[in-house]
Amino acid sequence: MEDPVNIELLIEEKVNLALELIDKLESNYSKVDGAIKTKRSIEKEMKFLQKLKSVNDIESVRRQLHCTNLNFYSHLVNSLDRYSKYHKVSAIAQVKRRNSDDKAIRIDIVCDDSNEVLWIKIIARNSESIIDEVMGRCEYGCKDVLEVGEEYLDIALDTEVNFFRPPKVIFDFLNPVDESIENELEENGIILGRKYQACESLRDDQQVSKTLNVDVSTMLAYISELSNGGINYKFDEQLLEDQVAVERKEPIKPVLDKIFDGKKLIACETAVKSFDEIIKLLAGPNETRRAEEFKSRITVLTDVEHPEEIINLDLSAQIKERSRKIFAFGIFHKAVTASSNCGFKRAAKMKNLDIPIINHSARALSELKQREKIDT
Repeated sequence: MEDPVNIELLIEEKVNLALELIDKLESNYSKVDGAIKTKRSIEKEMKFLQKLKSVNDIESVRRQLHCTNLNFYSHLVNSLDRYSKYHKVSAIAQVKRRNSDDKAIRIDIVCDDSNEVLWIKIIARNSESIIDEVMGRCEYGCKDVLEVGEEYLDIALDTEVNFFRPPKVIFDFLNPVDESIENELEENGIILGRKYQACESLRDDQQVSKTLNVDVSTMLAYISELSNGGINYKFDEQLLEDQVAVERKEPIKPVLDKIFDGKKLIACETAVKSFDEIIKLLAGPNETRRAEEFKSRITVLTDVEHPEEIINLDLSAQIKERSRKIFAFGIFHKAVTASSNCGFKRAAKMKNLDIPIINHSARALSELKQREKIDT
């Protein structure tokens, strides 16, 4: 029989672990979707463990400590630290549904950056349980890890995200897994978490789209006097004062040049027509000249009426008619859209639509609004 003192020490260790995990989430991931919910789950587990101190049945307490969900949460938070070295962590404990039948899966970590999306499942089951399930030695209706993998891949293939590629699915196991099971998972298309760092690059096997859809906001940012050396002026408009302050610290032109590098630039007729109207109304002579030069780099194509889920998005403060056409045009041509319009992406995501977009900061036309020159 275990010493009661040892059991109490084990409980205290688990409670301290919970506190460490909570501190990590608060310090490093507080702004990530799902972090608050995950933190609450850990707090709930911690409170349960603290109650075990008053339980007299030591054997029962030992079993509870062995099965605590903290093992899962510890591996989850440690994995957040590891994957965030390579990718932007965008969500924790996110539910994804398949469009065709509303089938749902839980993704423990979502990494989403400008090149790819990773769906990471954390598996803290012990090795024997995983083998038993694959061999059919489990309750009726229980899905084994291979079936779960097929389900994740099925929904991933039904989900086009950044650059029109499905998300990569990673299974990250806390405990060792039988080699034959690992091999079958990999053959099916699952990436093993333990091999993730050994991969030269998850991006190498698929080329990023070489076509870029250019939004009106990107055209304006590129040719604005602000982004072409006109930062030594005062302005009456607060918007321009704010933008020139940003431009002095973080020039937008090199950022856009890098985005454009090696890409075929396309734009729809609506975007170019709107750009021309804005130039005619608000541009100075230098901005007008740059506008013509920049348009010569763009292939202008007709507007499209597909995909319908974008075209038919309800108009709102964030979703304007022009933006609907521009983003639908990009998706139709399987081109990511360069834009400073992050509000559209957020609004579309509320409708479960992932818009492939490279966001950049905005720059308004400024040449005709320059007031007095200043020394910087």
